[in-house]
Amino acid sequence: MFRSFTLLAGILVYSVRGQSNPMACFDNNIDVISLHNCLAAYFATPNSLGLAEWDSMLPVMDEISQYKQLVKATMDATDPSFCSSATLNSYPAINDDITMRRFMNYYCVIVEKNLRYGKSPAMFNRGWGYVIIADKSWTLRNLHHSAPHPVSELYTPTMSSSIFYITRSRSLINAGASRDAVDGVRSPCIADDPVADAAHENRTMFHALSAAIYEHENSNCSHANCAFIQWHSFANNSCNDTKIFISTGVDNSAGLYNNNALPAIKIANAFNQLGSVGATAKTAKDSTCNLLASDNIQGRLYNGVAAGDVCTGNPASSQNTVTGNFVNINLEQWLEDVSRWSHTISMAFPNSGSVVVPKVSAVIFAALVVLKLSYF
Repeated sequence: MFRSFTLLAGILVYSVRGQSNPMACFDNNIDVISLHNCLAAYFATPNSLGLAEWDSMLPVMDEISQYKQLVKATMDATDPSFCSSATLNSYPAINDDITMRRFMNYYCVIVEKNLRYGKSPAMFNRGWGYVIIADKSWTLRNLHHSAPHPVSELYTPTMSSSIFYITRSRSLINAGASRDAVDGVRSPCIADDPVADAAHENRTMFHALSAAIYEHENSNCSHANCAFIQWHSFANNSCNDTKIFISTGVDNSAGLYNNNALPAIKIANAFNQLGSVGATAKTAKDSTCNLLASDNIQGRLYNGVAAGDVCTGNPASSQNTVTGNFVNINLEQWLEDVSRWSHTISMAFPNSGSVVVPKVSAVIFAALVVLKLSYF
């Protein structure tokens, strides 16, 4: 039986919040899952920032440009020593704010290193989140996972980190601030959404990092072995006819979802092939759910909308240009099952390595034993 440790891991995010030095996360954790939980303790929480403070935390153009260059260079790097603080000397606009650390011999983690003065609980100074890039030689699947809604969607960031790790995917981006970090202010990009919502605000570093991965990978991103997967949860009964809705950012008016090679279709089919858990994964082909993610600005970018037009350009208006490389997975929280979804992703994008049972921290392993949970 598939069981999930997502709830447990999500709870563990808060057990490490007392640390005064987030860099200790690298010393005290032995796997990507527990590293995420430690770093996520320093993400900006709901109603923790005023608008002026939030605006001061947003990256400026030089910071965006150099961070994107750094990510692309890291994707190309073959020498493990590239992932070090010495490399950052070549990126002076961001050198004072971030660090890059080699982790577990296979990963390069790029994350903020400073805390914001006077905040309790402690939070990262800029709210930029982090990116993890797996060595190309270690990667089994050219998949790029992300979670734009930490804290407000409690478990999806831990889930995305776990699935990235277990399936040996290529990259992982987690936003560094709750979409409700600034109370009551709407985004100038997508006016229906909060100003700190990384999926609907083009000024965040999350969006810049997503663009960097896309720009580096898109020309080689075939449906057979590549996709940009964004993880979300929604409130129970948000969709009348499904509890799991998988979209590529547009509806089915042009018959896009009739293509069985489409990543969204492959993932939905793989989930359903694993057997019933009281829910069936659906797409716009067989559901009337309106959570299409057509206003998701990373989805718009991945689907061919120009970078300068993501706030206004809707790929649904020109479906012939839609790449289908974007996958937006929305599910009710009780279906956030790391084991099942790891198998789903591995089936949808098969590789001779299959699912890898990873090394996990002693804390998580002990809790799994106590709660009788398992990976598979």
